[in-house]
Amino acid sequence: MLVLSLVTTIAEGAGLAMVVPIYDFIAAGGEVALLPDTTYWRAIFYGLRSVDVELNLALLLAAAFSALVLRQALSYVRQMALVQAREVVVKAVRDRIFSAFIYASLSEQERIRPGDLINILTNELTRFNASLAGFVSLANAGVMLLLYSTLLFFSSWLLTLVAFAVVPLSLVPLRQIQSRTSSAGAVATQENRAATEFLVERIAPARFIRLSRREPVETSRMEALTSRQKDAVMAVERLMILNSVMVEPLILGMVFALIYLSIVVLALPIASLAIFLLVVIRLLPIAKDVVKGRQLMLSCGASTLALLQMLDRLGEMREGSGGTVTFTELQNSVCFKATRFRHSMAARDTLDGIDLEISAGTIVAIVGPSGAGKSTLFDLLPALRYPDSGDILFDGGSIRCFDIESLRQGIAFVPQQIQLYDSTIADHVRLGRADATDQDVEEAISLAGARSFVAELPEGIHTRLGQGGGKLSVGQRQRIDLARALVGKSSILLLDEPTSALDVNGEIALLDTLLNIRSKRRLTIIMITHRLPPVEYADHVVVLRAGRVEASGSLEEVSRSSSWFSKALSISPGVQVN
Repeated sequence: MLVLSLVTTIAEGAGLAMVVPIYDFIAAGGEVALLPDTTYWRAIFYGLRSVDVELNLALLLAAAFSALVLRQALSYVRQMALVQAREVVVKAVRDRIFSAFIYASLSEQERIRPGDLINILTNELTRFNASLAGFVSLANAGVMLLLYSTLLFFSSWLLTLVAFAVVPLSLVPLRQIQSRTSSAGAVATQENRAATEFLVERIAPARFIRLSRREPVETSRMEALTSRQKDAVMAVERLMILNSVMVEPLILGMVFALIYLSIVVLALPIASLAIFLLVVIRLLPIAKDVVKGRQLMLSCGASTLALLQMLDRLGEMREGSGGTVTFTELQNSVCFKATRFRHSMAARDTLDGIDLEISAGTIVAIVGPSGAGKSTLFDLLPALRYPDSGDILFDGGSIRCFDIESLRQGIAFVPQQIQLYDSTIADHVRLGRADATDQDVEEAISLAGARSFVAELPEGIHTRLGQGGGKLSVGQRQRIDLARALVGKSSILLLDEPTSALDVNGEIALLDTLLNIRSKRRLTIIMITHRLPPVEYADHVVVLRAGRVEASGSLEEVSRSSSWFSKALSISPGVQVN
């Protein structure tokens, strides 16, 4: 950018410099003999003799015009290069932040507010873009000021020195405005974050807001936040505009004073004064760019700081790759050995010395009251979190020894809340294995018990699901996501509340499907459930309470040894037990 600015300014300076020889030629009536013996005329005559061209007014005017056309062409190239460079930087920053967040550890991801991240990727990145433009503008203006100052110096070194002394004094009134701009920019960043966080938090529970009749309250809160956001942005813009409108009068006042000085005191020649005024007039928008660029950097400084802090924070949060051992499949068992884990804000251990063995090829139901640690136990299996103490062994090998990517490839997961995008059924299933063929997809769909209804869809596996899978029923969404988990042919399948959204018939049908899957593949199925029918299908039942294993064994064994579970058995199978 600086090189382009330099070349552009040289071309423009050459065009402006031609004003003096053009004036001399006109004043001499076109008589070469009457032209002054100056350095620039000697250079012009030397150049003309080297190409054997005769001097005339048309030639001088054409040279000046050509220099200015070249300047415009270079200016176009420079501005397009600026846009390209700026957008490349913004894209790189946005991609880097998102990638760093995606690869961060789960515990660190949970510490970042979604609204804060979205605000950084939208509002603050836009403001950072503006500050970047301000920085480049300052750099370009610096190059242009240097070259034009050189031209001014040769026009009148004394007047140039006087101008250098006067210009900084004329801009003193702007310093207070720029100082206030920095503070106003920090407030705008804070209000942007608050409004974005509130919006993100209110999008998901829209149904709850409607049913609890909180529309007026939430609308009023949003209006208050957006009002403060508007006022903060207006404060910044007001200072930016005030700064902009003050620059021109201040600089023009300085120019008029210099004109008076050059005529009355210094008695400059008309030609020198003409080129001096042309350069000063050209410098006026450059000076405005300098002031605007600096103010942009000040107003967006808080945004730039917030963005850099997020980059630093995410850079320190990246999840490791784990060990060096490649996990292929579970052959014997998964063993929890005195496993302890506590969430960062928890008052007690979420898992308090878990000792548990899960045999390969079995169906295991994890039950217990809410807050017992079931979800945390699930998070530990694919190394989303690591135990604070104790260990988890896969066929005798510590979880810390396994490469995380291979371990997660060997453990499939179906969440309670199915995550479907507006893609085709085949595309969603391939989230489980990117290189799966259509035949692989159809086999996984058949194994998940979804073949019949997929076959009835207009485009089969290439039918679009709609936003959130809205074109399918709850049970159908679950089957499609189960196919996604099965297509990778993992040896462990984790199911979080697989039947919680199903009626009795749908629940039994899904459980029969799981039995069918287990019979066709040596698959270890581990379920979290609050409902009793899944427990009846399990080979092994584990009761968790307060982070500990209260009972473990067959349905009959745990019903005898766990008071909580025996009480749960007395409740209707269709009732959720918390």
